[in-house]
Amino acid sequence: MSEPIMTFQIFADGSQVQNLECKYGAVTMIPFTGKVESDLFTGEILPGACDVQIENPALSRNMCAKYMFRGVDYAGNECLLFVENNGYLAPVMRNDPWLPACPRFLTDSPVLGDYLCRQQFRSEVQGRDWGVEIRIYDVLKEADDELFSRLSPLCREMGSVRFCPHSVSHRNPIVSNISLRSILHSLFQIRTGIVDSQLYTDGSSKCSISYCTSIFFSGSTIQYSLTPAS
Repeated sequence: MSEPIMTFQIFADGSQVQNLECKYGAVTMIPFTGKVESDLFTGEILPGACDVQIENPALSRNMCAKYMFRGVDYAGNECLLFVENNGYLAPVMRNDPWLPACPRFLTDSPVLGDYLCRQQFRSEVQGRDWGVEIRIYDVLKEADDELFSRLSPLCREMGSVRFCPHSVSHRNPIVSNISLRSILHSLFQIRTGIVDSQLYTDGSSKCSISYCTSIFFSGSTIQYSLTPAS
């Protein structure tokens, strides 16, 4: 499993929590402070942070926390980092060890903006004895790590494996044994969305651009399917 790119430490003062309960549901507003120390960014939460939790009569709870860090990015630039973290808790999830949530970021950091302002992150919210821990993960990095972790046993063998591309052409592509280097090269092309040539059973070849729609693993076989580029 991938390591989180950032981990937030959240501290709440129970005396500042506000509650409202009625037959239509309940609302809990939790002010908090916190900090983060990571390779990307280090900082502390500014005043005004609040987690708003709204529960309906069916006891399902929507949670939205909004807060702002002031700190320093990995290049040493002073900057602000805004976080909005949204989660949903159904009654059947009450005993789960952590809550899945979807974070959104905005920052004026000149080196982090292009990365953190993308919608490619998830978070895990977990209670601790000292407060709440929020772990931030890059889902694209997790996908890459999963891909290569499945490939790693083959890499250790440094041998050949079966690589079975399913072409978008009406002709069936050849199933061939190819070297590990060719596999890694092909996987890189798939990851970036481009496959520039294909070999067919009749010996002909055709240059094309296609996008990978899925990758399957079965033993020592790597299989992928392609969709034509528009």
